[in-house]
Amino acid sequence: MHTYSLFNILVIFELLGTFLIVFLSFPLFLFTLVVFMAPKRKSTPARNPLRSGASSSSDLAPLSLRFRDDNAHKAFSENFSRRGVHSKRQVILADFADTDLPTVIHNRECESLCDIPVTCPLVLIQEFYSNMHGIDRSVPLFFTCVRGTCIPITPQFVADVLRVPRIEFPDYPSCEHLWTVSKDKLMAAFYERPSDWGDRQFTPCRPFAKGPRFINMVMTFVLHPLSHYNSIIEPRAQFLLSLLEHLTIDFPSHFILSIIDVHLDSASRDKLVFPFAITRILRHFSVHFPSSDHFAVICAIDYATVKHSEAQFQSRQSDSGAPPSRSAPSHSAPSTSAPSPSTSDVSLGDIMAQLQRMDARLDIMAQLQRMDERPCWPYCMTSSDHGRIFSRGYSFTTFFCF
Repeated sequence: MHTYSLFNILVIFELLGTFLIVFLSFPLFLFTLVVFMAPKRKSTPARNPLRSGASSSSDLAPLSLRFRDDNAHKAFSENFSRRGVHSKRQVILADFADTDLPTVIHNRECESLCDIPVTCPLVLIQEFYSNMHGIDRSVPLFFTCVRGTCIPITPQFVADVLRVPRIEFPDYPSCEHLWTVSKDKLMAAFYERPSDWGDRQFTPCRPFAKGPRFINMVMTFVLHPLSHYNSIIEPRAQFLLSLLEHLTIDFPSHFILSIIDVHLDSASRDKLVFPFAITRILRHFSVHFPSSDHFAVICAIDYATVKHSEAQFQSRQSDSGAPPSRSAPSHSAPSTSAPSPSTSDVSLGDIMAQLQRMDARLDIMAQLQRMDERPCWPYCMTSSDHGRIFSRGYSFTTFFCF
């Protein structure tokens, strides 16, 4: 009797244990079922905010605040959100004391354009271009809106913000001399040795004499932005000639017309010009910056640039057997090469030029290492740009500092 009762008790406890296990496991089963049956979200790769077309995911501003109308929103989505910016470089004028570059800048009172670059989120530059309206090239002027702030862009306003003078009747671009000068005379003003422009649309800048070479470099990154610096077309050659011959230029009007040209150019989709000047304008109006990454800057045009450029020039002279340069020797980076008789195939001048190139590369790499706390690659460079640069054989130091 007792054995039977004990057996019944064990059976009852076993049933209770099984029930408890099933009861406690049921919520876990339901949770697993819900997770398994939930629709899967496709994972998207993270986008680099410094690349053109990348916008900040943390920017929660409403569209009505970012764009003045549907056309501006469409222009942003289909055009300007896919475009990067032309990067400006600081210019250390003291490192070019043996050239005309400091004189060109000081006489025009444009020192502020060579200052340390200021940056803002890339998306604000793109919105600045997207919201442009009321364009009038005859004044010139236009209006734009950035985060609810209406901004009139007039020559006098640009002059006040950028701290550059106004020129009421400038020589450039309407001066008769600029329109009548032949291409060959332009070449004679720039080149180390006489050369012929020919029927080409572009002419290379590598044979430029020392003074025009550095002024063209500053023009490309500061005064008249362009994607490349290795060649020049006739309109830009006229701008460079105006700088060399001290013809007057109204930079505020030039600034406005350049922005209008980029805004209206829907074919080439070139990079957006003057992002640093636009940043100063946005700061002047106290525009709120969203919490997103700023566009990148690259190293300054300075002493290392001088050394590397001169090493390249001496290398070209050695390779072509050209006579010594007619330019004055650099005070910042004096040449260590000297004529010396040699019976071997490699002259002492070739060896010294090679040593100078190596020294310049080491200086530039040391400078980049000191700048490793901030991005040093050019403005919004995409992976495709990276591939084009190295597939064409450009060296790392040449890309940064010529």
